[in-house]
Amino acid sequence: MVQIRLLAVSLLFLVFAALVPAVGTSAASTHQSTAGLVKVAKVGKLGSILVTSKGFALYEWTQEKKHQIKCTGACATTWPPLLVPAHATVAKHIRGAMGTFGVIMRPDGTHQLTYQSKALYTYQGDTKPGEALCQGSEGWYVFSAH
Repeated sequence: MVQIRLLAVSLLFLVFAALVPAVGTSAASTHQSTAGLVKVAKVGKLGSILVTSKGFALYEWTQEKKHQIKCTGACATTWPPLLVPAHATVAKHIRGAMGTFGVIMRPDGTHQLTYQSKALYTYQGDTKPGEALCQGSEGWYVFSAH
């Protein structure tokens, strides 16, 4: 009887020990900073603009006002929003950018990174870092870092 109890306690301990690292990893990943999502880069005639961590231009849509999301559905397929985890810590400032970052909730419940209270988007047609193929097209403009 004592051996069975010891075996049961040992098994519980092993299960608990296996679960603790997984729980710790999950919690850490939802609270990581978004500072690494955006940086400032010099892009040709556009000068210093906001880009993703991989160097893709970030755009705003003039049809959207501060704290407002209109780009959903097919629009969001062409112009993917820069999403952040729901409980992520957002850096208010990054080196080289004069404005302030924040987060807005999209109509589908996801969270999107903002700059100067305007939602940040990429463009699916930009196929390599440093491109900004839709600058000025249909109200889409890259975000100047200044």
